[in-house]
Amino acid sequence: MLEPVLVVGQDALAAALRETARHTAKPLTLVTDPALLPEALHRDGRLLAVTAWSAGGGTLGQELGLSVRMASFGSVLPLSSTGPTDVSLPPGLDESSRRLWKETLSEALGDVVEVEEGPGLVRPRLVATLINEAAHLLGERLAAAEEIDRAMVLGMNHPRGPLAWADEIGLDVVERLLSALSRAYGAEIYRPAPALVRLVRTGHTGTSAGRGFFSYAR
Repeated sequence: MLEPVLVVGQDALAAALRETARHTAKPLTLVTDPALLPEALHRDGRLLAVTAWSAGGGTLGQELGLSVRMASFGSVLPLSSTGPTDVSLPPGLDESSRRLWKETLSEALGDVVEVEEGPGLVRPRLVATLINEAAHLLGERLAAAEEIDRAMVLGMNHPRGPLAWADEIGLDVVERLLSALSRAYGAEIYRPAPALVRLVRTGHTGTSAGRGFFSYAR
C-alpha cells in the first residue's frame, strides 16, 4: 500500500510537512526542493505537487520539458499560524480531476486557496520580497537585525520579524525563490540581497543550521 503523503526534501519546510501532513484520498507527493524532482517522478500512482519556493510546478515543468501534470503549493512556515496554503492546479483539468486535486491538497495541507501559476504564487512571493528588502537594509547598515525585526513587529504589527522568519524558512530556500523570481521578471527588487547570499554561501542558512541572520543554540 502506498504511503498517503510522501514528502521529498531536506529543508525546514519538508520537515514541518512530515510532521503535519494529513492523510489524503489519493497518494500524494509533496516536493520542496526541485533538485529532488527526478526522484519524485519515479513514484508511480501519485499526484505530484512542487512547492512555490522552488518556482512552482508549472514553471518547473516548462523549464524541464516535462509532460507530467504537477500542481504548485505555497506553504509558509510556521505551518500552524500562517493561514491557508496557496495552490495552483495543473492547467486543462476537467471538473472531476480538478475536484480530486483540490480535495487531495486540502486533506494534505489543510485550508487552501487556489491562485494562478507563477513563481512563488502569492504569499511566498510576498514573504520572500519582504525578507529580501530587510536583508538589503541590514547589508546597508541602516539598522541591526534585531532593530529591523522589532520595527516590523511593533510598528507594522507583523507576527514575527522578516529576518527571524527567514531563518525559520531557511535562507537557502528564500534565495532559491528570489533567484527564480529574478529570472522570470528581471526586476531589481527580486535580486537576492548580498547579505542573504553571503550567509547562504557560508552555510549559515538559518535555524536548522544554528546560524542565519541570528544565532541559535543547537
